[in-house]
Amino acid sequence: MPIRKSAAGLEALAQRSLKLSLLARRLLILVDGQRSAAELQSLMGSHSIEPLLQELHNLQCIDDDGAQRVASAPPAFPIDEMPDRSPQQLEMGRHFMINTLSSFCGPFAHADLMAEALRAPDQSGLRSLVPAWHAALAVQIPAKRLTTLHDELLRVI
Repeated sequence: MPIRKSAAGLEALAQRSLKLSLLARRLLILVDGQRSAAELQSLMGSHSIEPLLQELHNLQCIDDDGAQRVASAPPAFPIDEMPDRSPQQLEMGRHFMINTLSSFCGPFAHADLMAEALRAPDQSGLRSLVPAWHAALAVQIPAKRLTTLHDELLRVI
């Protein structure tokens, strides 16, 4: 569901009447009434938009429906139920995440997420990046293709 700016949000951008954080202002600029939370998350990279949306909601810069839908949205995939993997499989998972992001989004679009994948110290660290990886790809490729890629990623991590 698209997230929309309120009248207060439009005024905050035009008049700079609110002291928004840099990321909150960037997110408010991206909110156009047509983008979903997943699309906005993709555009914001690895920065979690949930606290930013909550900040914008508290300041009445976005409509109530959009903030509540995102805040109450369940995780897209159960990543806690995956079996333990070998170090080689985790390395394959790291490269799979990086290569898919680079191929579908461009080599610099999610460089911060790619760097986090390289730095992930263990299996749980890499698993915690799956929702951000998924959100980044969700706006670039069809859902059926993304489901296939997601299943391939889960086979190695």
